[in-house]
Amino acid sequence: MTQVYLHEHNDIDIRFIYEFDPGEPEVLYHEDGSGHPGSAPSITILFAYIHLNDSLERSVDVNILPILNEFHDVDIDNIHDLILEWHAEN
Repeated sequence: MTQVYLHEHNDIDIRFIYEFDPGEPEVLYHEDGSGHPGSAPSITILFAYIHLNDSLERSVDVNILPILNEFHDVDIDNIHDLILEWHAEN
């Protein structure tokens, strides 16, 4: 299921659209003696939208994820961590 995380950066709102996987709990033993070590929660960021105006001054959403690495002061790893922390707290 896709979810939205709003992040403000230099007075610009960036809407991150992502999928959240809550992970799986550890299972030490089944009746047959097998087990599962579990897995940590994870996210996959699908889009990063900002609002801009086009040449006719209409508001449009623009996906900046493909060029987000060009924003030297936006750390995508930090965004991942912030989203995971939000899920852990809620």
